[in-house]
Amino acid sequence: MFPALYAILDASPEFAGPSRYSILEIAERLAGAGVELFQYRDKYGSARKIQETSAALVERLAAAADGARLIVNDRADVAAIVGAGGVHVG
Repeated sequence: MFPALYAILDASPEFAGPSRYSILEIAERLAGAGVELFQYRDKYGSARKIQETSAALVERLAAAADGARLIVNDRADVAAIVGAGGVHVG
């Protein structure tokens, strides 16, 4: 079951904007505020970068909040490798 609200973490430069926080820090803050489901998108990153960031997100979300899950966008292979909660396929 999906929660009423979930956060999309987009690494694309056009969505990043002028933030002093990394995607990992933003995810931790949102999880601390009660967000339970996150989708990580990186349309331009290398497979290695997407995997490393996804793994870090899974680890940090597990530590930040009980039950917070990560969905990896378009990369079922990465989702499986890092133990994500699912994959979003557009």
